[in-house]
Amino acid sequence: MTTPSHQDIQARSSKRSQPGDFNPSANENEISWHSEEVGDGGFGEGPLGPHYFKSASRSHNEIIGDYSGKGPKNYKRSDQRIYEDICELLNQATEVDARDIEVLVHRGEVTLKGTVPNHRMKLLAEKCIEDCPGIQETINQIRVQSEKDNNA
Repeated sequence: MTTPSHQDIQARSSKRSQPGDFNPSANENEISWHSEEVGDGGFGEGPLGPHYFKSASRSHNEIIGDYSGKGPKNYKRSDQRIYEDICELLNQATEVDARDIEVLVHRGEVTLKGTVPNHRMKLLAEKCIEDCPGIQETINQIRVQSEKDNNA
């Protein structure tokens, strides 16, 4: 491995990032946008305003936080949006035959009705929607088809 020449070092230092430059090679412990450090706090002005970026010495959650799912006061997802998301989740579930499942949503309470071929599928139908935002409660009224129903 060769040692970089004075000219190489000078060329690199002249290309130093400026405020607002994007650094696509930054890992999760680094800032992905260059920001000038200000005072002892180590916070800079980023594209989204002051105090958005963490200092390299601060942990990720200390500045960014984990506020996912914590919306504005009195915010509630509409029943229609919840219904559409659940229908899409059931539609995309590869292990659930949702053709005979009915979805009802009222004030964030979700009721699943209908029939499926086996008990495992009944549980999977409920499992696949459990992380859908806005659900207050899930009532699984899906019935497992009996042998008589399968033969009829």
